Amino acid sequence: SLQNITTTSLQSSVSILNLILINCPMKVLFALSNPPSTEFLWTRHNVGRLFITEYILKKYSFVLHEHRNYNSYTLNSNPERVICLTKTYMNLSGQPVGSFIKRNPALQRNQLIVVHDDL
Repeated sequence: SLQNITTTSLQSSVSILNLILINCPMKVLFALSNPPSTEFLWTRHNVGRLFITEYILKKYSFVLHEHRNYNSYTLNSNPERVICLTKTYMNLSGQPVGSFIKRNPALQRNQLIVVHDDL
């Protein structure tokens, strides 16, 4: 099932993200997804949301910051590390990413990682 495949894939990616959160020049991890709901939870478009909510937010301590079309979370142990989750549908995910970039004009390309499905 998609749920089993997704869970296995996400678990194998957690150790990679641990390295990214600690050792990478990345400052922002932006997960693209559909809005949070049970209707879309286990669809391919939600792989970014699942990766963040099921593994990263449970492992590290974050502070939530709510915005109009995305939520951001700052890592307590390193506030320069930010994780963002879209509140829009996948086909509109450029809007929250664009909003974030406009609010953070000093952000460099190598400091942003976008998590999404591969289609």
